[in-house]
Formats: sequence, structure tokens, C-alpha cells
Amino acid sequence: MTDNQNEIFLRSNIKGLLQTCLTTLNDKQKTFLDNGEFKHLRAGDVRLFGQLRGRELTISELAREMDMSRQGAQQAIQRLQQEEMVELTHNAVGSKGKVIHITDKGQEYRQLIARYLQEQESEMKNTLGESELEQLRERLQQLNAYLHK
Repeated sequence: MTDNQNEIFLRSNIKGLLQTCLTTLNDKQKTFLDNGEFKHLRAGDVRLFGQLRGRELTISELAREMDMSRQGAQQAIQRLQQEEMVELTHNAVGSKGKVIHITDKGQEYRQLIARYLQEQESEMKNTLGESELEQLRERLQQLNAYLHK
């Protein structure tokens, strides 16, 4: 490819477009949260909490999924524990370690974020149209499945 072709590709590649969308969505979410009870949460802690998606994982599992050190994940979990959003509970019998459990306060936060995300998707539907938004969702699910082969 020529330098011009590379430049065009670098401005429109899938990974870059997804990163730009995620950054914009995260910024909008932070603005939304800045008006409420959870405004003092760190952006990285919010992303780590979001990665749980209601699942109970160990700190090591979460760190692997987030591509971060176990120590960094541990520090974020400790901050979320101080906020009473998560707690560590004993894993299943015979398993090592503890799992991260979302508390009632954490569930309240999840509900707040769910409402916010529903509003965002409603705005996207108004811009893109319902069928186009569903096609985008399907394509992203297909992409996700392909990337996790």
C-alpha cells in the first residue's frame, strides 16, 4: 500500500472505529454519572465493574479478561469494596480463591447504567433506524464470536 492508502486505512480500520465509539460512549456515560451518587468512581474501576456483567469471577479471571495485572485488578476491587459495590466471597467447594460478588448497591448501579444504556440505544435507533441498529448489533455479535474462536 502507498502512504496515502495506509493513511486512509488507519483512519477507517475496524479496531480504530470501535475504539473511537467506545471512548465516546464512555465519555457520555461519565458525564451522565457526574450528576449522581456514583460521580466519584474512577473510570477504570467503572470499566472493571462493567466487565463483570453480573458474573461472579475471581480477581485473576477478571484481570485476564481486562488484560491487566492481577495487582491492578485487586486495587480496583478494593476501591469498589470500599464503595460497597462488590464483596469477595468464597468460591465453590474445592476451588481456590474468592469470587467477586456484586452487592445490592452494585446492583443499584447496574440498574442505573442499564437505564442509561437503554436511553443511548434509543437515541441510536432514532439516528440509524431500528433495523439498522439491530443489524449493527448482529454484526458486532458475529465479530465478537469470530474474535473468540
